[in-house]
Amino acid sequence: MLHNRRGAWRSLPGTPLVRRSVRALRRYGLRGAAFRGWTAFRELPATRRTAKQARAFDVATGVETAGVVRLEALSIESENAALGHRYQASEAGSLRRTLASLPVEYEQFVFVDIGSGKGRALLVAAEFPFKQIIGVEFAPELNDVARQNLAAYSGERRCAWIEVITADAADYSIPDDPVILYFYNPFLEPVMSRVMDRVSASLGAEPRPAFIVLTSGTPFQTIVQRAGFARVNDLPDDVSDEVYAGPVMAPAR
Repeated sequence: MLHNRRGAWRSLPGTPLVRRSVRALRRYGLRGAAFRGWTAFRELPATRRTAKQARAFDVATGVETAGVVRLEALSIESENAALGHRYQASEAGSLRRTLASLPVEYEQFVFVDIGSGKGRALLVAAEFPFKQIIGVEFAPELNDVARQNLAAYSGERRCAWIEVITADAADYSIPDDPVILYFYNPFLEPVMSRVMDRVSASLGAEPRPAFIVLTSGTPFQTIVQRAGFARVNDLPDDVSDEVYAGPVMAPAR
């Protein structure tokens, strides 16, 4: 009888929302959960516009990157699984504008998407002639979809070397080349602190140009600046992402 009651409770309308609310309370506390709920409500019209644009991108290029995937539905073997955020694709136009604004010679840089999901950012980055493009994602199912998207993509591709790696970002070693690290709010701050510790150690051992891109709403500014990165302020007005440059600057284009 108890089992049946539990099953009936799970089948009630709105129950997924209740479960998400409970998880938010446990993770962020009452004030944090309330703030995030209000923010999500306030941004609902923009979220719907982004979803429409995401579907248009998929239709135009023959891929499947739209939609939301919650991490609890995936088989993730990582101690940081509970610290990750759901999958939601980057907005293609916003990323395209950001990458076009960077003062770099693309052929010298490796673009790394930390938390690459189904690969939308990798496909947009492929429109630029980067030396290499890497996606780092700890959910194997999302990586499988990303590889399928890379094979099916019919859009412009100016970078031939694109790799998807199944790894926990906290354990990932960045390339030895000049690098651009892209973050679309993939996880909570404890993981970002570990990521930046590894980035700082790598740049300290082999000084080279490095940039960090934080999408709008990605709250890692303090951690990034603490690692010696300075915000780039002279970007075009239509760039909504925040860009930070490492201690070693890149030659201007």
